[in-house]
Amino acid sequence: MEAIKTLTWYALLVVNLVGVLLSTGCGIYEDIEGTVHGKVIDIKVRSSNQIEEFSLRDQEGQTWTFAGESTLEMTAPHLRKHMLTGEEVIVRYERRTEGLTALAITDFH
Repeated sequence: MEAIKTLTWYALLVVNLVGVLLSTGCGIYEDIEGTVHGKVIDIKVRSSNQIEEFSLRDQEGQTWTFAGESTLEMTAPHLRKHMLTGEEVIVRYERRTEGLTALAITDFH
């Protein structure tokens, strides 16, 4: 009976390891969406209105860096205003192979 328990445990371990290896190698974690809110601490612009990249610090002190989608409605000057005034924003993002990409940025009320 003990041998069956040990064999079952090893089989479950192997299945889990294979799942982790496949998910990281095949991009299963790509395109996972989430939201976070915090204060903008840095912004890089692509043009006068387009956001190339920005960083924010959440309430726990973690820094998040996002690439800006060209379809973002919030403009670079508006986001810079948030950075200067300390007003928080909400970011809806997508986790991609190359990192986090902001899909939407809105005012936090």
